[in-house]
Amino acid sequence: MTEGQVSSLAPATKQLIRELDGDRPVVIDAFISKDIPEVYARTRYELINLLKEFRSEAAKRNRTIEVNLYDDIELFSDDAALAAERFGIQPVSRMVREKGTAQQKQLIMGAAFKSGLEKVTVPIFEYGIPVEYELVRSINTVASGKRKRIGVVATDARLMGGTVMQGMSMQQVNRHLLIDELAKQYEVEEVDLNSPVTRGLYDAMIAVQPSSLAPAQLDRLVQAVEAGVPVAIFEDPAPVGTGYITPTSAPKQAPGGMFGGGGPAPKGDIRKLWDALEINVPGQANAQGMYTPDLVWQSHMPYEVLKDSANELWIFVDEANPSVTEPGRSLSSDSIITAGMKEVLAIVPGAVEAKADSKLTHIPLLRTGTESGLINGNRMRDLMTGGVTFAEVVSGTRPELPIAMAIEGKEDVEGEEKSIKAVYVSDADLMLPEFSMIRADPDTLTEARFQFQNVTFVLNCIDWLTDETHFIEVRKHEPIFASLRMIDARK
Repeated sequence: MTEGQVSSLAPATKQLIRELDGDRPVVIDAFISKDIPEVYARTRYELINLLKEFRSEAAKRNRTIEVNLYDDIELFSDDAALAAERFGIQPVSRMVREKGTAQQKQLIMGAAFKSGLEKVTVPIFEYGIPVEYELVRSINTVASGKRKRIGVVATDARLMGGTVMQGMSMQQVNRHLLIDELAKQYEVEEVDLNSPVTRGLYDAMIAVQPSSLAPAQLDRLVQAVEAGVPVAIFEDPAPVGTGYITPTSAPKQAPGGMFGGGGPAPKGDIRKLWDALEINVPGQANAQGMYTPDLVWQSHMPYEVLKDSANELWIFVDEANPSVTEPGRSLSSDSIITAGMKEVLAIVPGAVEAKADSKLTHIPLLRTGTESGLINGNRMRDLMTGGVTFAEVVSGTRPELPIAMAIEGKEDVEGEEKSIKAVYVSDADLMLPEFSMIRADPDTLTEARFQFQNVTFVLNCIDWLTDETHFIEVRKHEPIFASLRMIDARK
């Protein structure tokens, strides 16, 4: 332990070290360049001290963590060449602010982990992400010998990257930053749902905007849920940050855009998935034979800088909200996913509630305060274009609306008892890439600071589904100040 407990290990970290296989030593090669930007100084300090503590703690438990530290290296030295050629750790460029001016600086601060044939590389320890979390995750991943598998359902969201129709043209989108984050811990692969998914094939699946799936594909997702495959579902009634994602209530764009022939591709009935999870999503059927979810509003704006640009449909799920009735209510203290968390931002989400006769257990993870309610989803366009005022579309309040739920238990499916485990989130904008970027580099814009834990929330959901909950305690120690401008720019 260092002065001020800067490098004291979390109990979960010590437990993971105790559980390491004594016959599988872990080797860490860490590289740190000489001239580190000021904003990375604390990260460098923590990295060096934590590596020493990990090695010492392992020795106490008759485990082996070997640390090879290459500190104060020059960017073009032999040690830097070793880092690049053997481990893929390259100098990175970062725009930093020093002495009042923005400067482009290069640095090396990465590490390679190896145990047996398993290898993991952290190419850069970003100053906004807890060093202890990066270390313990990497050590556990190589020491366990085999990674769990995550299946990412191929939907309009294109989390794995690919070609999308944006307006009237085709565009290429990159792999989502959250997939890169998950790939440090799991085997991640895309699932097209052209064939059934049986239990055991994946440790968990992620489905973002499953309403965009074709009918047969959506049916197979429902079958996977009913077969006991754990699934994280992010279904957004009104995606505002990603224009190529089809809203729940809208038909898919016709293939080929303006030059395509025929009508839009058919969509599956998302209500089948809701029935399997024994949930209701407030809303109403529309004239196109689909379903239009209501949208959640809330009177809580904790950031002065956003008062002229955001509105009541930006839902700050915030433990500091004056209308939250008790601690652990807004971000539930009843689930390991959210216990101890402070704030998540959802943008134009829907609501979700358990069916009255449900036999499954539903734990609301994210709730509004008491000054909240629902508006008809069909009025969003009028609201956004200024055709109506917010007061004109609001009729009454509905306090403490859940917008995310953890769901588990046993369900009778065609006379057979099946296990269900899922997380349902009625928003996809809360996982916009900007949240990952701000988490890594929280001081990029310092004039608007807010506390957010969106990335932590999503990762905790996945770890809960895969029973990898030992990382959650360490992950929750992350710095939580950041700027909102990058997200505000998506409006």
